[in-house]
Amino acid sequence: MKISQVEKAFRCLARIEAYTAQLYMELSLKAPDPEASSIFLFIALDSSKHSRVFKKFSQESSRVTSSECKRILGQVYSDTCKLLRRIRRETKDKVKLDNIEFLGVLEKLLMFESSVGEEYLTLISARELMHLVSPEEVKTLLRLIAEDEERHAKLIEQLKIKYKLTKTKG
Repeated sequence: MKISQVEKAFRCLARIEAYTAQLYMELSLKAPDPEASSIFLFIALDSSKHSRVFKKFSQESSRVTSSECKRILGQVYSDTCKLLRRIRRETKDKVKLDNIEFLGVLEKLLMFESSVGEEYLTLISARELMHLVSPEEVKTLLRLIAEDEERHAKLIEQLKIKYKLTKTKG
């Protein structure tokens, strides 16, 4: 069964969201305080939910390769994957991140969330895809996901401000 480009795009977004959920879950265990850990857990659960929704929009059994995702979603897919892998590589051997390390992670996550990251990709792709999909329920879900993504960036920004203040005090 051949799947459409829209279904493949949704599958690619599902891949990114699943990887993002996994990264945030790992970071929630390494966060220096319960507040930051809770925020990362919140974002991880949202990202996992988004991944599942995107999979439902595509054929459950459909598969896409990384090279297909690069072709369908462009350079931003590659940039997103590289940044996620970089954050994971830089934190994988840490049990807990100290405040300085955590601030560095927050800065990368904020870049990820607001520019080349999965949130930007999701927002742009979802809005483009909304023109290609017709059911009103799908469009509503895409709008809700886009709102979640904007909220994630705000949460990261709040943490970044908090840890910048902590850094200047310490």
